[in-house]
Amino acid sequence: MERLTELFKYTTLSSSELCALGPIIVLSFLAVIVLIIAATANDRGHSLSSWTSLIGTLVIMIFQAQDIHAPEVTILGDILIFNPFTRVLSLIVMGIGFLSLLLVTGQSKREGLSPEIYPLVLFSMAGMVLLAQTNHLMFMFIAIEIMSLAVYVLVGMQRTASYSVEASIKYFILGGAASAMLVYGSALVYGATGTFGLRTISNLLSMNSVPALSLLSAGGLLVLCGLLFKVGAFPFHFWIPDVYQGAAHSVTGFMSAAVKFAAFIPLIKISQQLYFALPGSYGHLFYVIIWLLAALTMIYANFTALTQHELKRLLAYSAIAHTGYLLAGVLVCAEGKTGAAPIIVYLTFYVFSALGAMGIVILLADKHQRDVSFTDLAGVAEKRPYLAFALSIFMLAMAGIPMTAGFIGKYILLSNVVTQGGTLLVVIAVLSSLISVYYYLRVIVLMYMEPETGGLEKAKPGLLAGPIAVAGIMLLVTIQFGLFPRIVIDYIYRILQ
Repeated sequence: MERLTELFKYTTLSSSELCALGPIIVLSFLAVIVLIIAATANDRGHSLSSWTSLIGTLVIMIFQAQDIHAPEVTILGDILIFNPFTRVLSLIVMGIGFLSLLLVTGQSKREGLSPEIYPLVLFSMAGMVLLAQTNHLMFMFIAIEIMSLAVYVLVGMQRTASYSVEASIKYFILGGAASAMLVYGSALVYGATGTFGLRTISNLLSMNSVPALSLLSAGGLLVLCGLLFKVGAFPFHFWIPDVYQGAAHSVTGFMSAAVKFAAFIPLIKISQQLYFALPGSYGHLFYVIIWLLAALTMIYANFTALTQHELKRLLAYSAIAHTGYLLAGVLVCAEGKTGAAPIIVYLTFYVFSALGAMGIVILLADKHQRDVSFTDLAGVAEKRPYLAFALSIFMLAMAGIPMTAGFIGKYILLSNVVTQGGTLLVVIAVLSSLISVYYYLRVIVLMYMEPETGGLEKAKPGLLAGPIAVAGIMLLVTIQFGLFPRIVIDYIYRILQ
């Protein structure tokens, strides 16, 4: 018995540790409760599930916001770290999840989705929150799987639509391959260092105490491939257009905002504490790889977007292009404690446009919920001027036009890349952005300068309250932080100091 106690030590949690774990625990229990409600509430399952999810998430966010500036708490060594930065990341993720739930509200019936969509979103959010807190490669893998498995199911929830099932299967198979690379790469990293903890690995590298640098680099390369799939970077991007188009509009909104934001969190952490902490040519190798993939992602996505004729596929390639800009920011994320701030600012401002644009797609889509083609967009401004105006702002923000939050995020990100010697990459980014202006403006021109085709049939107004609220909120914050961004920028830099 004593021998077993030595091998499997029982660790009790202090009150501060339990409080730190509170949001994750409560969010997980909320997901289980909503799942039970969805399965047993019959006709009222949609409304009860949505309201329980929204109210529960909002309450968790309020308690999390009150605890942001509490002292740092670590659990099980450095496996879980709770400090102001990770708490803010969790709060942002839950905020995006709350807006995504609002986007789903009223749409689950319209899009032919079962009420289980609400607990699945909550389970995915729990994985994202855990991902924000962990500093351990295997816990990162577990958190990514918690997030991803729920999303695989979400993509295929339109069970009567063959394209939705096809997208889900494709995403699941390719996601499984990416997960295999993640876990195998993590095993190689452990073999080289004897630990999964990123802080410990960073300390070992700083003391030149890792003899097997080649093995560590090979493991890091496999982990990088898995993470590049999750963020949708070239050449691991190929799943995004089909999955975005095959998923229900509200699910695509959740993926384009919450999943995109959460997927960059482990990439930032591992880049800071592993890739760019490697000495000599090993660290330079990862710098060159990420540099090349950032450039190729921006160029490929923007040129391919020029050939698209449907709004969701256009937004899919737009998301890939923004991944390229963010990869450029990853190159400088290890420069001091505030190195990750430009990426967080960019991601936060990008989320405004991505969620808002998907809200408009839902409002424009006809009762059959097919994708909105460019033919359908023609003349929208004549009968639906408010939607045309909002979509125009979101397109301009994604293009990085001044006086929008998208411009501020792109300016801060690229200016930091320039200061760290990445001038050539910034030139590529700017030229790519100029290409993107064409296809973003093309959407605006179609809405305002082409005659109406009458191809879209309006849905019942009562079903659109959630998307209207999300689009309206995102429109306001996109303009607000495009004109007065300092409060967000200063706060993110301050918590990273």
